[in-house]
Amino acid sequence: MLPALLGTVLFLVVVAATIARPRGVPEWVSALSGAAIAVALGFVGAADAARAVAADWNVLAFFVGMTGLAAVAERSGFFDRAAELASQLADGSGRRLLAAVIGLGVVISAFLSNDATALILTPVVYGLVVTLGIDALPYVLACTFMADAASMILPVSNPVNLLVLDGLGLSLPRYLRSIEPAALAAATLTGFALIWIFRRTVPRRLPRREPERVGTRTPRVWAGLAIVAIAFVVGGLVGAPLGVVACAGFVVLLALEASALGRIYRRPLEGVSWQILGYVGGMVVLVAALEHLGVVSRVVGSVLNWAAGSPQVAGIAASLLAAIGSNLVNNVPMALVMVSGIQGAHLVGASREAAAYGTIIGADLGPNLTTVGSLATVLWLLILRERGLEVRPADYLRVGLLVTPPVLVVSTLLVVLVLR
Repeated sequence: MLPALLGTVLFLVVVAATIARPRGVPEWVSALSGAAIAVALGFVGAADAARAVAADWNVLAFFVGMTGLAAVAERSGFFDRAAELASQLADGSGRRLLAAVIGLGVVISAFLSNDATALILTPVVYGLVVTLGIDALPYVLACTFMADAASMILPVSNPVNLLVLDGLGLSLPRYLRSIEPAALAAATLTGFALIWIFRRTVPRRLPRREPERVGTRTPRVWAGLAIVAIAFVVGGLVGAPLGVVACAGFVVLLALEASALGRIYRRPLEGVSWQILGYVGGMVVLVAALEHLGVVSRVVGSVLNWAAGSPQVAGIAASLLAAIGSNLVNNVPMALVMVSGIQGAHLVGASREAAAYGTIIGADLGPNLTTVGSLATVLWLLILRERGLEVRPADYLRVGLLVTPPVLVVSTLLVVLVLR
């Protein structure tokens, strides 16, 4: 009992540190430090910790590839050109610009994943609003909120979807039939909520400034991005590891960049966010420690066993558990915990399916409460921090409390009604 209590306290301290960032300590330092302490105290063995991290190789590779893709795209002038197009769509209106950001967030998340929205759309939007000299916060917040809100539309829209579908053996047709009404409702409601929340914050008329052209433009890299986007959709549909697709796409873009410039870029791995690997790896080890100490089975397993008799109750319970847990431990490890809990509770039939879809809803939408709930949001924070913009957790939470609970409730109820 004492080791379980100490492990839980350690875990909560690490979570608090990743949120508060005392003395500016990065999230990855807190996560890796906590993981090292867990191993040193024997909460989880070194071999078990290594196996837990290795089991998530696909997710880790995905982030290496995606951050690399975004770096090459930025060097190619893709973001610069996208900013010009967004400015043209806005036609001088701050509200239309916000609506354009929301729409782009839905499209990119649906077909490239919510992490791609954080990596691709955020630099575009931030560069544009800085050029225009207006408050960046409403627009960059729209990027991250729409990244998660639209992340249920397709399995490829969020790595979490694939983790749950693969782990519980659910089919793509059934997923689309059961989730799609909730997915479309979540994206629509979140978009309208953001427009309402920021209706007085964004300017009615934008300053008359044209985005500046920065760097060399290499359109062949842009064509490569389109090919990678198609590869993501096809790979998600056929069940190919998205980490492999992302890394292969990164290599392809590097080759296209080299052919355009006549040389290999001097620092080809520049822009890859290695910090995210430390953060994810550390959190995975901490979750493995909680599983080893029996904390997960006591909490998740007992709730799911209680809900097993009713598909509706199982779906609602799984959604709430996944949402709460994602804001504490991040949605990727929480999704893994939920899959393990569903398997351990021996749920079958409609109850198993409802719990699976509830997990997806909670792990996709629930993280919109805190800045550490979703890996897409963590990436978003890192990108903005590199550009000198620090988003306070309180500002994020203020918007999250207005948007997330009602959208989560509506989406969960839509799914359990479909499965009734």
